[in-house]
Amino acid sequence: MGKKSLIKSTAKKKTKSAKKDEVKKTAKKAKVTAKAAAKAGTTAKTTAAAKTRSKKTVATAKKNVSLKDLILKKFEAWKPAKIFRAAVDEEYLKNFASPPIVSGLSDEEAKKIKKLLLKKRDMATIRAEIKKEAAERKAAEKAAAEKAAVERETAKKSAAEREAAEKATMKKVIIGLASGFIILVALIFSASSSNNSKYYIKEKTGILEIWQGRYAPLGEERMMTLPGVPLPEQINAVYSESEVFPLIFNYYIDKADAISDMSDTPDYVAIKSYLNEALLFATTGDLRKKVYSRLNNIKFNDLMYKAGVSESRGAISDLDEAMRYLNKASLLKVDAGKSDVVKQKIESIKEQKAEMIEAQVAEEATVSASVKPDVVEQKIESTKEQSAEMIEAQVPEEATVSAPAE
Repeated sequence: MGKKSLIKSTAKKKTKSAKKDEVKKTAKKAKVTAKAAAKAGTTAKTTAAAKTRSKKTVATAKKNVSLKDLILKKFEAWKPAKIFRAAVDEEYLKNFASPPIVSGLSDEEAKKIKKLLLKKRDMATIRAEIKKEAAERKAAEKAAAEKAAVERETAKKSAAEREAAEKATMKKVIIGLASGFIILVALIFSASSSNNSKYYIKEKTGILEIWQGRYAPLGEERMMTLPGVPLPEQINAVYSESEVFPLIFNYYIDKADAISDMSDTPDYVAIKSYLNEALLFATTGDLRKKVYSRLNNIKFNDLMYKAGVSESRGAISDLDEAMRYLNKASLLKVDAGKSDVVKQKIESIKEQKAEMIEAQVAEEATVSASVKPDVVEQKIESTKEQSAEMIEAQVPEEATVSAPAE
């Protein structure tokens, strides 16, 4: 390849130089021809010399080598006349030792590498080793896959156990927190209830004040004031409900009694209001009976008053209304003397009603002169019986008011 390129470059150079020479020679020939034509009168010697030069130029142009010949021209390989041979140093050859194949390693490693480099191998052995390596690789991959599967199962199991342990721990923490919160709430409620059950008695500008603990672990608030109530003989730092409520109960009872003693016609509405307030602070059955007795007496007096008003109107319908009031009064729990008064009043109204009915029947009989006497008597007796039955029937019908529960 290098030889051909060298030949091509040399041929190109020669072709270019030949062309230049040919161009120069042609130019000279044209000049000479022109001079010859211009100098027609020159001598024959000059003409012959010109012709001779012209022939030489043409001959020289014919001897030029073409580019193709130059390219295809073959050159013989150069050989020296005598081959040079270096002189052999026998002493050197005797003591010659080849350098190690590898350097910088231990003798054992160098021998191992030398053995590998000098090892002769054939294709059957290579194929067997390739198959062996493929089998070993496949077995290794299978073992690695099995190992990875075992590791995944182990990791999955460990994750499940860890998650279960975390859930159990979280559950314990939540239960602990909930238990702590419940205990805290219970303690707060207990402390609040305990504080709410505490009462304090204070005196401010001569007025007794009742204070109660707030429904909170700490704090207190004024419950009410009791003007005119003296301080208890024994002053304590803290009072219970059974010690404070009787003071409030007696305060309202005294207010109700004060209104009762003010005039002959007391304000029963105000008295009942005070008695109902006192009932809220009655801590024992005896105190409640005391209040109910007073309320029953007020109710009894009210019913007796209404019965008297109805009786005073004098009509049979008014007497029936008076009987209804008396029947209600008879159901109240009052002392024996008042119960007897009610019974006497009921009998008196019955007699008045019977007399009024007889008078009415007699009046009707006198008006009807055509009616026989025996018929009139029968009508009177029948009217008396009906009146008696009506009066007796009014007692169960009107007995709808019961005494307050004790």
